[in-house]
Amino acid sequence: MRLNHRNESPPGGFFYVHNGRKITAGTLDRLVVMVGDFMLANDEKVPDDLAWIVEDSICMRIPDSLCRYSRRLGDRISRVIHAVAGAVDKVAGTNLKSRARKCSACAKRRNQLNRAT
Repeated sequence: MRLNHRNESPPGGFFYVHNGRKITAGTLDRLVVMVGDFMLANDEKVPDDLAWIVEDSICMRIPDSLCRYSRRLGDRISRVIHAVAGAVDKVAGTNLKSRARKCSACAKRRNQLNRAT
């Protein structure tokens, strides 16, 4: 997912949690650099799509209205899943959409599909 306004701080600010450590910055671009530097300092491989991963993690914790889906395959599938979950929530009074948004395994699969396309 992508932020609608990348230059505006989202609720809670720009932060990313990596291996239990919260990394905070004033801008999205600076946050991506700081996460990459942290990974390098810990002898980890920095993924080519780190910016997408960081931005997606921010979108998973803020309200739906502040983000949008990209046109990549993983995001298109996720949009359908969230739409169906939202419809079920309205009819059955469940909380599926919220649970689907917070699913970290789902986010990893979505990012893998986004990389592949």
